[in-house]
Amino acid sequence: MPDPLQSMLHKGIRDSINEFDLDEARSSLKIALKHKPTAETYYLASMVAETAKEKKKYLEKALDLDPFNEEAFAEYEFIKAS
Repeated sequence: MPDPLQSMLHKGIRDSINEFDLDEARSSLKIALKHKPTAETYYLASMVAETAKEKKKYLEKALDLDPFNEEAFAEYEFIKAS
């Protein structure tokens, strides 16, 4: 069963990313990463990573937790091909 707090944080983070409010997304991610992070948490962190190295690290963590996470897998394959 999904954690209600994580679900709420993930929705807020996605909303912030969609509104290009990366500072807000990063602020919420600091909380989410401390509270039972999931593959989705790490995928979202990769979306606002400040460096390619950091982005790759977050995607690898997402895929370690859930090798079938389609968003993380597609993004990881994209950056590997770049």
